[in-house]
Amino acid sequence: MKFLKALLIIIIFSIIFYGCGPKFEGTFSISPEKPKPGEEITVMYDPAGTQLEGKDNVDLIAYLYSTELEDAVGIEMKKEGKGFIGKFTSLPSSFGVVVKFVDRDNYELKDNNNKEGYLINLFDDSGITVAGSKAGLAVGYYFWATAAGLNRDGDKALQLFNEAFIENPEIKNEFLDSYFNLLLRIRPDEVNSIIQSELTDLEQHQELSETETGLLAKWYARINNIEKSESYKSKIYGQYPNGKYAQEFEFDKFNKAQTGKDKLAVMKEFRDKFPDSKMLTNMYNGILLTYRQESNFEDALSLTKSNPNKIHPFYFQRTVSSMINAGTDKQLTLAFAEEAVKQASRFYNEPYLEKSPGETEKEWDKSRAFYLGLNEFRYGQLLFETGSQPEAISILESAVENTSKLYGDQDLFDYYGSVLVEAGEYQKALEAISRFIEEGNGSASLEENLKQAYIAVNGSDAGYQEYLGKFLSAAETEMLAELKSKIINEPAPQFTLTDLDGNQVSLSDYKGKIVLVDFWATWCGPCLQSFPGLKTAVEIFKDDNSVEFLFVNAWERVDNKEENARKFIEANNYPFHVLLDLNNEVITQFKVEGIPTKFIIDADQNIRFKSIGYSGNLDQMVKEIELMIELARG
Repeated sequence: MKFLKALLIIIIFSIIFYGCGPKFEGTFSISPEKPKPGEEITVMYDPAGTQLEGKDNVDLIAYLYSTELEDAVGIEMKKEGKGFIGKFTSLPSSFGVVVKFVDRDNYELKDNNNKEGYLINLFDDSGITVAGSKAGLAVGYYFWATAAGLNRDGDKALQLFNEAFIENPEIKNEFLDSYFNLLLRIRPDEVNSIIQSELTDLEQHQELSETETGLLAKWYARINNIEKSESYKSKIYGQYPNGKYAQEFEFDKFNKAQTGKDKLAVMKEFRDKFPDSKMLTNMYNGILLTYRQESNFEDALSLTKSNPNKIHPFYFQRTVSSMINAGTDKQLTLAFAEEAVKQASRFYNEPYLEKSPGETEKEWDKSRAFYLGLNEFRYGQLLFETGSQPEAISILESAVENTSKLYGDQDLFDYYGSVLVEAGEYQKALEAISRFIEEGNGSASLEENLKQAYIAVNGSDAGYQEYLGKFLSAAETEMLAELKSKIINEPAPQFTLTDLDGNQVSLSDYKGKIVLVDFWATWCGPCLQSFPGLKTAVEIFKDDNSVEFLFVNAWERVDNKEENARKFIEANNYPFHVLLDLNNEVITQFKVEGIPTKFIIDADQNIRFKSIGYSGNLDQMVKEIELMIELARG
């Protein structure tokens, strides 16, 4: 009897406990159903069937938006039953929220609802969606899509704008700037007439606000009606001398200044007028960038030292890199690098610039560490080359640790490996280089230095290939697992383009084959840096009739695009089959967000992989291409 009573208590307790537990409705659900701006929102997430299935630690990232992206909020979710629960609070000014979920230990592993994001609409007191919600999301789909992991989709953004302006015409003026900028990019042939029509309607308002007056001044200038532009600009200066548009028009003077000296003079005048303007940071960055382009490194150092807490550390390391490449006086370069590390360290520990709205606090911490690491790399390089080996190695160790908190840096890994071997730190070299290779950052340079360190420690190269092999195998296994998590299956847009020999080439010509399509331009630095590796990949598969490489030249900024591409390919002797996307139609169809972008298309003409950018490691890129092609075979 006692046993039955105890069993009954357990059953009742279980019913109560589980009955009151979280109820996961599909993959994603929220409470309350109709949250208001500024209200706490509970998110329930069941990762079953997503890339995060089986993960123990999941973070929620909420992108809060109004007329633009306001903030990114990262929340550590709690495991509850079969899913996760997390809470965050939107801002009172928010129009809506886009959510994605990430593996806490590896933000690259994420669920962003197939790059659509999980959308949370916000509601007013009447239970109606906040006016501006659709238009704000339209801005997102084009202007901050990458930050939130969304597909950048200009056509979808335009559709949302048009729907929003019909449903809530009163919010149109708030979004006209973004709307016009979108049209400039996706409707270049129609944009001027649309802008003229909208500005004409705007002029009918009896009392123009600052925003309306500023839009008229700014966009009449864009469609070359200078007389009207200047008229409205005068009204801005007269009625709103300290406002947003007055600052924008003064900032235009800075952009038009050609030399660092001229930019400095404009900046000082701007600073006197608008001492608290957020645009000042861009001015300081721009002056240092111009000094770098002019090789005016003495003024660059003077600007940096006399304006602490003003310049982003990204521009420091670029300047030092240019000084090293230009063979600038070692003492001047060393002095700049030392100052750069000092300010980058301060920026890391006590941020003096605002966080990007597209970063969570955790991501911002990592990015500040990354920029500190890049500056430490250049300083360590200079110290080593001037004979300060122990100090250089210590600085480079710190650089490796800091950059690895975000992306890592292949040039740094290669350099650090060579420094350890040259300094006779063979055991340390073995440990560091093997770790780099195992983590997927191997290169020919690292393998060469690993072998030297191995021989120095072991007295010969006996067993070296087996030693190296286990790290290469681990790296390939990791890369393969990561690639499998990125496999997609979307119909490839069909196209026909002309190649450099005047032949018409269609994607359908290669049905039954694996096709790599690479979008590139002659002005794109990362594209050109990746080409030696792509040349290697082409040569690896040259005898494989089941694989085809197509290099689509797009987004060029010259008059004779065909001749421009031909000269480049011939000058570099690249064995590439180049197609000309003269009107940028195909690159738009593929929804390319930036170049280089590579697509791996399978035998059934479905896109299986999309790879954006270039990591800086040619060896790893070639290996990744090989694995993607093999996975696409099925």
